[in-house]
Amino acid sequence: MDENHFRQMHREWVDLELRNDESKRQSFWSESVAVGDECFIHDIQQELSGGIPGRSIVSENGTTSLQEPQSSYNTLFGGQKDLFSTENLYLLHLSG
Repeated sequence: MDENHFRQMHREWVDLELRNDESKRQSFWSESVAVGDECFIHDIQQELSGGIPGRSIVSENGTTSLQEPQSSYNTLFGGQKDLFSTENLYLLHLSG
């Protein structure tokens, strides 16, 4: 497929999605580690196997994605945030 043909197909795909009112946010695009066909997702999961434990493959409505477990910000950074307590405060006075 040449570049012009690809551009035309992409333009038609976008126009079709907009006409079908598919322009609403689809969370799997922004909340997933990866989105693609099942083979691709399995490959990505293998490549990232040394990373965060608990990642899972989710398939719904013809879409497959790799999801991370949901956790709160405080759980991940609780101990590190202590460094920013008022006991560690240093006031900087600038003269101008």
